[in-house]
Amino acid sequence: MVCPGTKKFVLLELKQLGFKNYSFELGSINFKQNLSLEEIEKLDYSLHKYGLEVIFRRTRLVSCICQEILFLVKNEITLKTSFSSYISNKVGYNYMYLNQCFTKETGFPIAEYYIEKRSEKLSLKKRIRSVVHDYRIN
Repeated sequence: MVCPGTKKFVLLELKQLGFKNYSFELGSINFKQNLSLEEIEKLDYSLHKYGLEVIFRRTRLVSCICQEILFLVKNEITLKTSFSSYISNKVGYNYMYLNQCFTKETGFPIAEYYIEKRSEKLSLKKRIRSVVHDYRIN
């Protein structure tokens, strides 16, 4: 979205779709609130029919999700909200959208990754306990 005409068109589409609270810079729209999956799909459809493509930074999102999950697991944090709410709030996007991106990028859902990382940590703890136990016996 380099030319001023394209920028005007995109701003008009955002207004017609009812989006508010966003900043618009060269080639980038930053929303100040989480978008629902339906809103994202509407925006994508609206721009796509005019040859424009909405590109979400899936790789960055997946990286942020992984970092949050590893932080949770490493620090053994007990959540006060649901896992999906926690991830959504930390990363700043609707959980369904995040899960869709994560699955497209990695081949499995966020919850499965979380369970896998927790299992790895529990398995490591068991191995450590076993080694410590064996050491004390000998």
